[in-house]
Amino acid sequence: MEFDFSWKEPTEAQIAALKHAHRCLGGKKGDLPPQALWHRLVLAQASGRAHMVDCDRYDYELSEFDLAELMLTADASLWYTQAKAWVKGETPGREGRGKDVIKAFQVAGAAAVKIVERGYQDGKWWDLEQIFPHPAARALSIVSIIEAVRLVDLMDTPTSAGDMLLRAISDDLGTVLSQGWRLLPKLLMPGLNMGKIKKLLSQPNGAALVMAEVTARLDPAFRKRLSAVRRGVKAKLHETYEPTECVHPECENQVAPTGIKPREGHHKNYRGTGACRRGHNSYFCTKCQAPHSFVSKIGRRHYPEHYGKEWDGLDMEGDKWSA
Repeated sequence: MEFDFSWKEPTEAQIAALKHAHRCLGGKKGDLPPQALWHRLVLAQASGRAHMVDCDRYDYELSEFDLAELMLTADASLWYTQAKAWVKGETPGREGRGKDVIKAFQVAGAAAVKIVERGYQDGKWWDLEQIFPHPAARALSIVSIIEAVRLVDLMDTPTSAGDMLLRAISDDLGTVLSQGWRLLPKLLMPGLNMGKIKKLLSQPNGAALVMAEVTARLDPAFRKRLSAVRRGVKAKLHETYEPTECVHPECENQVAPTGIKPREGHHKNYRGTGACRRGHNSYFCTKCQAPHSFVSKIGRRHYPEHYGKEWDGLDMEGDKWSA
């Protein structure tokens, strides 16, 4: 399939990829720039990045054109090549990692291969409903890709100072993971909280929770059942929870657990801090001229002698405080 990467005369598939990428970045149907401007926009972005690189800055954000080109070139990409290798069992960090890790990469690789092979058909790119008709299979494909990225990051993170030294001496750069793997979930399910998903996957039984979360977004019937279960659990917890005392040293209010409706006489957990309300979770320290949590080490240490006032966003003079 041929594409015009100058974006002067984009093809039908190219335009579809750009619109898909635009939606994935949160754009709306009517706010994509006019096609007549696309070439100039691409040139301006390239020029801007060149200047940033000259200044040793590499933190530029990817545009819809970048994501569209990732889709257009997927069949010749490093991450697709890696996916095909993973399907065969040629997984990162294979030695000593066990069959479960090899299987996890195989599932992720198989999902990516199917997605790329589907490509652009019937006016759509990477139509997951056609590739994986069952919502649970669709959810598994997305979760497996995120899990593969998490596992590589875990393998590449030194476990100790000695490990870091050995890696430096041996020039061990760890597993090189194509950036396409990190961008793929965004293109498959926009709005997915990657940080939350990775955190859940690292916990015991976290995979089941993640599968439920993602499947609920894909399957309205499952979402209704899951919501009913959650309501039942919360109702049960509402009747049986043990309250805690507010974290403010001089407050005796009883606080419910995070996310649970308080019973009569108890207070909602303010932003999960264990406080009964704003101001009871932190205070302004006159020594540090900064806010401290009542439960932090420095907050406990400074409270008796340096308590200024309940934290309200203002310093002792009433001016807006900034770090």
